[in-house]
Amino acid sequence: MGKLTLKNPDIRAELNRQLTNAIQLSDIASGMRLVEKTGSMMTEYGDTLAGEYRCLEAKLFFLSNDYRLALTSARLATAILAQFGETEQLAEAFLLTGKSLSALGNYKEAETAYLDAESLYRRNDNIGGRIDTVNQLARIFFIRAEYKSALKYLLEAANLAEQIDDRKTLAFLWGNLGRVYTFMGNFDKAIKTLKLNISVSDELGDKQEKARALLSLGYIEMQSEYYEKAQKHFDEAYIDLVREKMNRSIIICQTYLGELKLKSGELSAARRYLDEAIDGARRLAPKSSLMVAPLRLLAELELADKQYNSASRLANKALALAEEINEPVEKGAILRLQAKLAIAVFADDTKPKQARKLFGLAMELFYEVDARYEQAETLIAMADCGLGSARRQMANLFRAADQYKRLGISSKYEKTQELINRTDIKIAGKNPHPIRQSSQGPTIITNNPRMTTILDQLSHASQSDLPVLLMGETGTGKDLLALYYHNKSGRKGDFVAVNCAAFPDTLLESELFGYRKGAFTGAETDKDGLLHRANGGTFFLDEIGEMSLISQAKLLTVIETCRTRRLGDTSDEALNIRFIAATNGELSKMVEAGTFRRDLYYRLSGITFTIPPLSQRPEDIPLLLQHFLIKEGVEVVDKSLDPELVSEFTSRSWPGNVRQLESEVKKLVLFSTIAKEDSLSDLAGVLVQNDTDSDTLSLVNQVEQFEKGLIIKALRRADGNKSKAARTLAIHESTLRAKMKRYDLTLSAAS
Repeated sequence: MGKLTLKNPDIRAELNRQLTNAIQLSDIASGMRLVEKTGSMMTEYGDTLAGEYRCLEAKLFFLSNDYRLALTSARLATAILAQFGETEQLAEAFLLTGKSLSALGNYKEAETAYLDAESLYRRNDNIGGRIDTVNQLARIFFIRAEYKSALKYLLEAANLAEQIDDRKTLAFLWGNLGRVYTFMGNFDKAIKTLKLNISVSDELGDKQEKARALLSLGYIEMQSEYYEKAQKHFDEAYIDLVREKMNRSIIICQTYLGELKLKSGELSAARRYLDEAIDGARRLAPKSSLMVAPLRLLAELELADKQYNSASRLANKALALAEEINEPVEKGAILRLQAKLAIAVFADDTKPKQARKLFGLAMELFYEVDARYEQAETLIAMADCGLGSARRQMANLFRAADQYKRLGISSKYEKTQELINRTDIKIAGKNPHPIRQSSQGPTIITNNPRMTTILDQLSHASQSDLPVLLMGETGTGKDLLALYYHNKSGRKGDFVAVNCAAFPDTLLESELFGYRKGAFTGAETDKDGLLHRANGGTFFLDEIGEMSLISQAKLLTVIETCRTRRLGDTSDEALNIRFIAATNGELSKMVEAGTFRRDLYYRLSGITFTIPPLSQRPEDIPLLLQHFLIKEGVEVVDKSLDPELVSEFTSRSWPGNVRQLESEVKKLVLFSTIAKEDSLSDLAGVLVQNDTDSDTLSLVNQVEQFEKGLIIKALRRADGNKSKAARTLAIHESTLRAKMKRYDLTLSAAS
């Protein structure tokens, strides 16, 4: 056989055709063998066939994850094809250049290449090419956390896909829109678009796209603390990701699984997943976003394990990489981690200053990119670390609760509200708004006939051994009624409460029943379960509807036999416990749906009380208002409240019930010390949220408007003198200047 020669154009055209077939069939090995045989001989040509060959070569290298060789071939293709005018082939070469640069983490040059490609595709009226390029541009902005720009490009791409009725591409774009909506904080839209993606991908048999959508849906569920659902979707996605050899998505899935296990307290499993993600990222793209997140999460794990030196080393490494590739959200999350490390490690006299600075830098980044979930997480961390005055911590909790509410993360919103309601800030002697005084009210504040009857019946039920079930909307005070039941029972043992929604199934079992040393990995000592602690007392199961079917079966056995067994133990232990459970759902409907055991429902519902919402107890609102004002240290005189203040509160329907009312009172008192010249009723008209205020008048917006008004007022009183205005507001002048810049305030506007 003679020496292979490519001088004949027909031979080169056939070679390109064979390479195209190999790529379409995902037969990378055959394609690479062809390239190895012919690549060196192609260098002597500079025509369109050579340019096409280099494009195909770039595709092969890209598909084999060799992004540097892909970039070299794509640039060669661009140089060859540029001499033949503004063709679609040149557009494809620019597109491949952008993809290779992006995979290597060079997003700035990638953006330029994509813009060139999009312009060429538009001139050639190639809608398919435009869709691909615009989607890649959206990806660049998504990585940079410029979500509004990413959303704009994705919506443009979706509109183009609809024009040509390309359902497969449209499903893919829905998946990307779901990811962007997630990070913009619009979880409802994210879930809607991801479910559309999954449905159409199923219909089309597109396992790759379905796997990516499941991964994104699981991420939302993880952040919303639906850990079992998240685990299920991650597991389902992982099977197809491995089968389809989607290496980048596999690393993302391993990272998410590591984060899920970290949040669940399973540190060994978390470490295993994160190590796998880091190893994969090191092989595939060491200087990319794939590497930053697992490094940061591994640092979080080391902090949780009190390995501070290792945590600091990993955090510094992750931060350097996040800065290098311009990942603002990850950078903010790492700064937040470093702030928590500063609290744990630094000396007492230095840690508040250092931590406050780091938290502040993190919040600036999250505000810049409008990362609402990360803002809320940082505000919670700041309050948890005890930074600032008690009043500042309370303000941070209010802001976090508002963000969780806007995101639709009900579990975190409820937990934050509980933190707010457990936090007492006494301001007696400092409040400039004395109201009429009264003595401390009873634990259960009510004048409502239905509530009075329930209290009487609960008192009688406390003398029975039967379990009690409390049903009612969130925030109606079911936990207080459970404690009331315990106090009336006269039992000497403890009142022990557990929120079934707060623990994943794996942890709930060990928390309830306890374990013996060696029962499982990490069980280094014996541990009593919560049931043992409640022996001789009352056990309160809040949110019982969130308990898994497996745990329900074990609980039923305990209720019926009055015996329990620790994990790893061989014998039972007798218990003497009164059970009381609560739910804000309809257990009867859950029984019919098969998500709650019928036998457990009948066992619990022997004595059932349905707590009326606050909207059906209008006579209680003034009593509760007075009670919470006194609790917050507001001076009340002659057992009477300002009628306007009462009117502001009674005009609301309070969908969050007593808990929401208490939260609004705390917020009102918190801001009353700032606006000394305004009455509580005036402030209530601005700050107390209506039912429709959650989107248009969120707490963050209200606080900003309120703060802006105070600054304008102070500047007017100081005749525009910033130093004097800052002293009036009790802040530094630099802080005043920063706030004026943020609110776009000028001295002329203030005057």
